[in-house]
Amino acid sequence: MLSQTFFDRNNADRLQSSYKKFRLISYLLLIIGIPVEVLIGYVASLKYAVMFWPMSLLGLALLLFGFYAIFFKRLKSIRQDLAEQTKMVGILQVISKSEKDKQLLIGFDSDELKQIVLARSSFDKINIGDTLSIEFSKYSKYIFKISRGNEIIKDN
Repeated sequence: MLSQTFFDRNNADRLQSSYKKFRLISYLLLIIGIPVEVLIGYVASLKYAVMFWPMSLLGLALLLFGFYAIFFKRLKSIRQDLAEQTKMVGILQVISKSEKDKQLLIGFDSDELKQIVLARSSFDKINIGDTLSIEFSKYSKYIFKISRGNEIIKDN
């Protein structure tokens, strides 16, 4: 069962730092991606001159859609967490543990947090059926802490 509480100063600082890094990476990819798409249009126009605009616009449309789907939604949820400063704290039961597309997934018996991706060191410490104490941000699901009894499994 999970309850809602407010961030402490450490939680807010960690989430703010993560937000800044994620925002920087997303904008750098966008800044690099736009000239690459124009270059693709140019290369396509070398063979057929009428292909510049269709290829450039299609590439830019795909780039912007991908930016929105991957980065903008995530940045928005982190900003919402920073504005409200609320986190979920409680105990969850591990119901699944799997490796899918090189991602190490842990599944929980909760509607608020269905699954998380962990690093190998944390993943190996968790077993199906474990009862874990967990703290995460409400909207972006940023994990602050995972522990089992007195053993801290993940603490950024």
